[in-house]
Amino acid sequence: MNSPRFDDYPFEIRPLSAEDGGGYLITFLDLPGCMADGETPEDAIREGRDAFRCWMQAHIEDGRAIPWFWLSSRKAWDAANLMLELTVFTASLHVQRPSPRCF
Repeated sequence: MNSPRFDDYPFEIRPLSAEDGGGYLITFLDLPGCMADGETPEDAIREGRDAFRCWMQAHIEDGRAIPWFWLSSRKAWDAANLMLELTVFTASLHVQRPSPRCF
């Protein structure tokens, strides 16, 4: 398996309120709890790279699954179509055909 790459995972940057200390917060849509902040959006991204690395390292060391980056970044209907395709494919794997009988 290839190592997860920061650039493959969607993230969101939003300004923090003055009550929250100001600056910017970066969160990763597919990585629960993985976040960082910085004074500028660029600082948040730089800190986000470190948070991403630490998050991935902890999950890998603990043997936890790494979420696929593309699932939350696809449009909802794309994800629904993908699930339908997977369901049809999985169902086709479970079809049991009767074995031929010799008389």
